[in-house]
Amino acid sequence: MAFPIKRKHLAVLFPLALLLLSALGVWKWSLLTGWLQRTAELQALLTLLPYVPYLVLITAAAIAWRFNNTGVLLSAVVLSVSYWLFSLPSAAVRVDIFRLGMAIFLPINILLFSLLARRRITSPAGIVCMVVVGIQTLLLVIVAVKFGALSVAGRPPATGSIINAIKPLLSRPSLFEASFLSYTALGSFAVTAVIQLIRWIRFVQPVYAGFFWVIISSFFALAVRPSAPALNLYTSAAGILMIGAIVETSFTMAYHDDLTGLPGRRSLNEALLNLGRKYTIAMIDVDHFKKFNDTYGHDTGDQVLKLIASKLGQMDGGARVYRYGGEEFTALFPGKSVPAAKPFLESYREDLAATPFIVRGKTRKKGNPNQRKKTKPPGSKKVKVTVSIGAAEPGKNLQDPKKVIKAADKALYRAKKKGRNRVAI
Repeated sequence: MAFPIKRKHLAVLFPLALLLLSALGVWKWSLLTGWLQRTAELQALLTLLPYVPYLVLITAAAIAWRFNNTGVLLSAVVLSVSYWLFSLPSAAVRVDIFRLGMAIFLPINILLFSLLARRRITSPAGIVCMVVVGIQTLLLVIVAVKFGALSVAGRPPATGSIINAIKPLLSRPSLFEASFLSYTALGSFAVTAVIQLIRWIRFVQPVYAGFFWVIISSFFALAVRPSAPALNLYTSAAGILMIGAIVETSFTMAYHDDLTGLPGRRSLNEALLNLGRKYTIAMIDVDHFKKFNDTYGHDTGDQVLKLIASKLGQMDGGARVYRYGGEEFTALFPGKSVPAAKPFLESYREDLAATPFIVRGKTRKKGNPNQRKKTKPPGSKKVKVTVSIGAAEPGKNLQDPKKVIKAADKALYRAKKKGRNRVAI
């Protein structure tokens, strides 16, 4: 699903700014705490800082539950548990066994939970993940009690062959000797981050971007010696990033068309409220679309709409494009008259008409994709996809943008009557 270019930038700039702010907080932590100790009120605030990650993660979990986002909900739970475990005093935890092991599975869990981003907590996949979390918790308790990973009254930490066998997996590079990151954990973070980055690039969805940055933030939380500053600030950042991912996902679902990725009618209505005095509205309709659907099927019709939308996204002239509904689209040219906008509409129409659309047959050969490219699939057919366009601008009797849209619609019908595949004004 495509985003407006500004939102693409936001998916990168906001997380980077948040991580840089967290890094600044870690660097200047002593200065910050010194400032907070000036008054009794600020000292009270300082005592609350260790609980900020819990507050942020609980908020993320609550929002995720409300929006049926199982992936974010479970990630918030796991990050909360991890924050608690990594915050325990070193005397209470056998770091080389327990917390180093936790660091290995944290990014893996986040990656797995990201697969449930659009599923309900009560769905079969959501229930399975809840069971997985329960099993992991149970295993952690067993390890804690049986092998002395956690101190238990009257039970000294165990040092057996199993622990000695695990230790090689938890060896740390010299650069991260003071952290909780072993070679295995570094590999875990690297692999999961790359996988999530690929998913983000491929699908361009905010929830995938959010989970990628959560993995990165979790890495920094453990890469720096996990004293209060790094663990606190980067875990809080991870929670904020998850909340941001939910907000962006909700925005996309509300304002963008799921099939084409273009902004939808709601986005257009808001844009119409913020227009100046000079603009052009163009209504674009697919020629013979109903006949095309009846002949080739709705799936192929959807592919046609995606092709048209992708070409619209490349339209020059500062055009803002929207899916109006069905097979109809809208192009908005702020600050341009109809004569100024028409060349860009003509260029789009000609480019689309010159682009061959292949209707694939119902049967396709399986095998090497490179071999399929060399042979024409049986039953495939090249068809020409064209659009008719009507454009209008405000005038003496057309001050209301909705009336301008109606005028553009009338121009569109004139283009249809004149033979289609043309621009009428």
